[in-house]
Amino acid sequence: MHIPGVTHNIVRNLGVKRRKRRKRAANIRTTPEPAKRVNERWSMDFVTDRLGTGRAFRVLTLIDQYTRECPVLETRRKPHRPRCRGKLGAGWR
Repeated sequence: MHIPGVTHNIVRNLGVKRRKRRKRAANIRTTPEPAKRVNERWSMDFVTDRLGTGRAFRVLTLIDQYTRECPVLETRRKPHRPRCRGKLGAGWR
C-alpha cells in the first residue's frame, strides 16, 4: 500500500541524503545566423514599466534584425490580442 507523502516523511526524518538529479537541456541549442537582408528575421517583445503614479503599461516592440529598425511601438495599459495581431501584420507590409 502506497500513501502519498509517507515515504518522503520517513526519508526526511531518518536523515537519508538523496542525490539531486542533474538537469540537462532537451535539445542542442544553436545560435541562428545573422540576418542577411531586410525583412528576413524579426524580433517581437513586450516591455513592461510603471508610471510615477504606479500604473503599469506595456509596449509591444517589433524589430527588423537586419536594419535594427522598429516600425511598431504599440503602447497600452493592457494590450489586446487582436490589436497586437493587426500591428504585427502592419509591420510586414
